[in-house]
Amino acid sequence: MTLCAQQPESAQKVARSVPVPQPQAVPLPLSALSGAHRQVPLRLGLAGDPGPTSRAGLLLTTKAQAWRLPLILHPFSETGLTPAALLAEARTAQLSALHLIGPLTEAMLPLLDDLSPMARQQGAVDLILFRNGQATGVNTGAWARKRAMTRFLAPLPRAQALLLGAGLRGRAAACALASAGVKSIAIFDPRRDRALALSLFLTQGSGMRSTTLPSLDSFCDRRFDGIIRAMPHAMPNALIRPGNLSPRHWIIDTDPEGSGLTELAGTLGCNHLSGRDIAQLQARRLLDHLTSATQQPTSEGLRTARPFPYRRL
Repeated sequence: MTLCAQQPESAQKVARSVPVPQPQAVPLPLSALSGAHRQVPLRLGLAGDPGPTSRAGLLLTTKAQAWRLPLILHPFSETGLTPAALLAEARTAQLSALHLIGPLTEAMLPLLDDLSPMARQQGAVDLILFRNGQATGVNTGAWARKRAMTRFLAPLPRAQALLLGAGLRGRAAACALASAGVKSIAIFDPRRDRALALSLFLTQGSGMRSTTLPSLDSFCDRRFDGIIRAMPHAMPNALIRPGNLSPRHWIIDTDPEGSGLTELAGTLGCNHLSGRDIAQLQARRLLDHLTSATQQPTSEGLRTARPFPYRRL
């Protein structure tokens, strides 16, 4: 009876040799992998326009909690503080980094010890890293726009595009479009001097064909494959006129709060990339910079040959 109940020795060897499936780990962002068990909190300063600063702080806090990163935010009041005084206070507070929004992104440049290639090219920084007594400026927003637009535009036609806005946000968007392979761009900005400066920079620095539009009165949908909104003003009325937008267009709205252009693109069935998506990617990049995963801020530059020379525009 006992012999009949036992399995053959060869069967036992086969059973023992069968590997047991192991559960697969879900991949986490670089910052989560390097900081999931951190004991020392990351201290991040926030400085700039109050509205955008509070929204950025909320987004960063939410992501840090999801990735189990101990993050402490240190908001600064911009009232009465010069850029030099703000930088001194950030050092005194022993912050890991300082996140900048608004005009400070340009005003801080002369005070820093080093710049990443993308920050030097854009003439603006939105994150200052404090390491080994040095203050290094990087541009996470330009990196996020480049990554998001390159992926978004990969399967879409991109012979010619219309860019609305030639300020800081428009400058980063234009360089991202050049890196994504857009062949030609028309720039509209209420300040004609900014549009002309950005057009000259793109033509000489990247080889992209670039022109400026004095107004949008002659706007015609057949000229452009897509439209990029990179201006803080309301959406131009010319875009919502019947026939000017159609489902064949792709739309990129860089405003993190969204706008009527994003809603209109969804209604028409256009392929569209929202500013919220870009902001999520920027928050991830910023948190990665605060951990050991990206200690060297040598982010790849955009496809232009030289820095933007018109910092005051």
